[in-house]
Amino acid sequence: MADSGAEKPSDGLKRIAKGDLDEIVRLHHLLVSSQPGGRRALLAFYDLTSVDLSGRDLPEADFTGARLARARLRAANLRFAILFGADLRTCNLQGADLTRADLRGACLRGADLCDAVLVEADIREGTLARYTSDGITRNVTYDRQQSELSCIVAQRADLTGARVDGAFLLKTDFTDAVLRQTNFRHADMRGSILRGAIMEGCNLEGVNLTHADLQGADLTGAGLEGALLHDADLRGTVIDRDALSASQRRAALLPQADAQAMVALPGLLAAHERWVESSSREGKRADLSDLDLTAQDLSNTNLSAVVLRRAVLRGAKLRGGKFPMADLSMCDLRHADMKRADLRGINLERAVMKGADLSGCDVRTVESVGSDNQKWSANLSYAKLAGARLSGAKLCGAKLVGTDFTDADLREVDFRGANLSEARIRGANFQGAYIDPIKQTAAR
Repeated sequence: MADSGAEKPSDGLKRIAKGDLDEIVRLHHLLVSSQPGGRRALLAFYDLTSVDLSGRDLPEADFTGARLARARLRAANLRFAILFGADLRTCNLQGADLTRADLRGACLRGADLCDAVLVEADIREGTLARYTSDGITRNVTYDRQQSELSCIVAQRADLTGARVDGAFLLKTDFTDAVLRQTNFRHADMRGSILRGAIMEGCNLEGVNLTHADLQGADLTGAGLEGALLHDADLRGTVIDRDALSASQRRAALLPQADAQAMVALPGLLAAHERWVESSSREGKRADLSDLDLTAQDLSNTNLSAVVLRRAVLRGAKLRGGKFPMADLSMCDLRHADMKRADLRGINLERAVMKGADLSGCDVRTVESVGSDNQKWSANLSYAKLAGARLSGAKLCGAKLVGTDFTDADLREVDFRGANLSEARIRGANFQGAYIDPIKQTAAR
């Protein structure tokens, strides 16, 4: 059936009429749904440029060497599909399921993979066999093809356990992607955006990350031996203490343990408190961004509207502190003590707070801000709160899009009015929590 109505032009790729393609897809659906008359879709070396297969059920379909440039495969089921050496340039794969798909040697340049699932997908280099028109094996030639993913947009994509070693990933956007245990060994990732990505246990050995943006990424347990980090932005990045060599530290942009800043810290905090109490007429707003404040004791300190972007506050004592409308985005707050802190209107976007104690915190919306009486919601979008303690916290109206609450203690938390879309809640304890029913539907 795969050859029905197909033409074989000089480029070796077969053309197919839309009606014949629809029939192949229909028969494949019968096969996967265990209905009689089903047949596997065999579309190797077909020209499928610009076809629309959005939402189609095509697990284990064979697209070896096919041309799918500009194709629409949005939300398609391509689990275990063979896309070996396929041309997927500028393809729309938003939300597609490519779990364990064979993408060796595929070209995905400029493809849209936002929210796609590529768990354990194989995206390594591949060698594609091409036969002459008579199909005689003695005339076969081999094209060694490096998988190319340059300029793809893969925001929030899940590549857990995928094999991408040796691939070309120039200027790829992996913002907030899940790259847990992903193997990027010797890949070229120059200029890529990995902001907020979950990269626990990721293999980055020998990877070229020159000019890459890893702000707010979690690199716990990642292997970085031989990685090139010239001008890579690692501010706000969670990284093991001994993961980087001395030369890598010199090459990368990192938070600084500034001795002079530590000496000046009490004066900066006093000036900030005067600035708060005088409604900005006296003193000066504190900007402590990119400082290493590990284990600092700032309990009960008034840090309203303070700027602490990308700061390291691992294990810091912030109990009872006042942080209304403060900016702590992309901070490392692992195991910080923030019990009963005032976090109304705070910005904790992409902050890493694994194991932190936020019990009894007030994270509600600030009402009547400025002359326009605007509301200022707390923002914890894509924050990482796995294993954190939030029992009794008030998160009314908070932005919790994509927030990771895995195994968190959320007993009696007030989530009313909060946006929990795409939040990760596996293993979390919601006993006694208040959640708007309509807000639960997108949480996972």
